[in-house]
Amino acid sequence: MNPMYITFAIYLVAVLLIGLAAYFSTRNFDDYILGGRSLGPFVTAMS
Repeated sequence: MNPMYITFAIYLVAVLLIGLAAYFSTRNFDDYILGGRSLGPFVTAMS
């Protein structure tokens, strides 16, 4: 199997796992939009 396909598959699985973790960590729309109000001032300023 081509190493490029393996790398792409690993990337897709990683993105899926990160998405699932983010999905289960949000309880409502405010958590999604505001990051659960847990972002610091630097991160908020950079966004």
